Amino acid sequence: MTSTTARTLPRNRLFTSAMAPLCLLAVLAGCSREADDAQAFARGQAAMAKGDYHVARVELMSAARLHPDDPKVATALARTLLELGDWLGARAAVADARRLGSTDPQLAVLEGEAAVLAGDQEALRAVLPTLAATPADKARLAAALAMMGDDKAGGLAAYRAAAASFPDDGRVHIEAGLAELTAGNVNGAAGHASRALALSPKLPGSHILAGRVAEAQGRREAALTAYDRAVAVSPSNVAANLGRAAALGDLQRFDEMEDVLDRVDVLQAGNPIAAYMRAKLLATQNKTGEALSLLNATGQKLENHLPALVLSAQLADREGFGSLAISRMRRAVLMAPGELHLSYLLAEMLFRNGERDAALAALAPFDSLSEQPVEVAQLRRQISSR
Repeated sequence: MTSTTARTLPRNRLFTSAMAPLCLLAVLAGCSREADDAQAFARGQAAMAKGDYHVARVELMSAARLHPDDPKVATALARTLLELGDWLGARAAVADARRLGSTDPQLAVLEGEAAVLAGDQEALRAVLPTLAATPADKARLAAALAMMGDDKAGGLAAYRAAAASFPDDGRVHIEAGLAELTAGNVNGAAGHASRALALSPKLPGSHILAGRVAEAQGRREAALTAYDRAVAVSPSNVAANLGRAAALGDLQRFDEMEDVLDRVDVLQAGNPIAAYMRAKLLATQNKTGEALSLLNATGQKLENHLPALVLSAQLADREGFGSLAISRMRRAVLMAPGELHLSYLLAEMLFRNGERDAALAALAPFDSLSEQPVEVAQLRRQISSR
């Protein structure tokens, strides 16, 4: 958030004659495939233990075809699909496990986490009473529900209470740390990151949180190191790979960033954050039209993603679509009224579009500052001199 005494404005960072032998080979191959399938569940579990959920999904789906009546396979598949961000598939796998008679209390946890990924407050509210057997999960998912609504302060308080009640639960610390970052409390988030790393170093979220904290502190190399560790723990984790791509972009290692984004496309085709990052990369290459088209193609998937909205406004402005740029930047200002540099960018766009009065009005939020940023004073003079 902009300091009330800032002198300069922050800028966005970057980032068939032989039929008989063939038949025999086919039979032998079939036997081999059966033996392979019989071990698919074990291989899937091994891949899960390594954090390679992309491989685990393939193996567990094979196991599910061979053992359609085994609820353990369905439960493992649900966890795997959740880790890959497929909440619809995870819900279906949970339903299969319940249909097969499973009473595993982790099914309710998986249902709750799927609801969080889906942004489904009603489903999450419905599952909370069933989480009595896993009180730490119930506490963190209840806090997540509060954060999904309008009561962000209540959600943060709930996460703090959960961390105090369950100080040895790594997942609680990961989510509480992310909530602290959302509230701008970097020091609080750093404390949770340290606890999560000590308690759960094999959870990619521990390292992702550490990366987010390092980013907020401006320690770009440390952020990349944290994301590298997250990917090492879980190579198929989309959030870890996206974090690594962003860190590489901040360090202007654009070729490596593009390689990671290609990997994300394999893991989760059509990921909107990956599209935003690729558009940002294209913008650094002065391919503004291509970048704008890529963002426009995401439709409504990024409509509430502030950095993507700001980037699309700036790209539209560069491409000469003044009205579109102004419309998008106005929306960005409404989404984040405390980010005064957005008001400055809007004023610049309005001024270039010949709307002098509107440009001066856009700078009104700076009137409350004790000292005007240099750029704002210069822009005011330019507007008033014409």
